[in-house]
Formats: sequence, structure tokens, C-alpha cells
Amino acid sequence: MENYDYAKSETILSYIRMNHVSGPILVAWEKPFNPAIVNDNFIVFNLSNFADHDIARAISIWKGQTIKGPEDWEDGFLYTRTKEELRNFIQRYGNTIFAFVTGAG
Repeated sequence: MENYDYAKSETILSYIRMNHVSGPILVAWEKPFNPAIVNDNFIVFNLSNFADHDIARAISIWKGQTIKGPEDWEDGFLYTRTKEELRNFIQRYGNTIFAFVTGAG
């Protein structure tokens, strides 16, 4: 963490309008990030709702998506992100929901 560029990360989060998110946030651009140049060809993966033990899984998903190349970054990624958000929600609150529905809570 000693080489982490906090100022640049704040600039990037502001640029992608995610400075309110706890993260971690993964972002990839087709060309190197330059805040002075509008570059709309980027992909974002918000890992805020991933449990610590699922971060490796998230990185694997990210790797699989980004190696497709910029022209195919969004191909199926909305579905994948939605599926992962639902999975994370169920993992986090599933027992509480089940207890409520069954009256066991």
C-alpha cells in the first residue's frame, strides 16, 4: 500500500462517478487513464458487496471479462454483475430471509 496513489484513485473514482462507493473498485480503460481526455471506453466492477472469501472469485470473473478485449468488455457483463449482486445478497441475508419466511426467527 505504500505505493498506492490515493490522489489518482480519487480522480478515477470521481471520473467514473463512484467516489461514494466503499470498494474495492476495478476499472480498466482501452487506453491509459487521462482525466484531461474524455475516454468512455472503460469497464468497471464494484467488489463492495463481495465477502472477503469471495474476492478471488471476483478477480477471476474480472480477468475473464477483461481479457476479451475492449470491443467485447460489456458482452454479457451486465448479466454477470447482476447475477453476482444477487448471489452476494443471498449469501449475506439468506439466513435472515429464510428465518423470516419460515417463522423460525
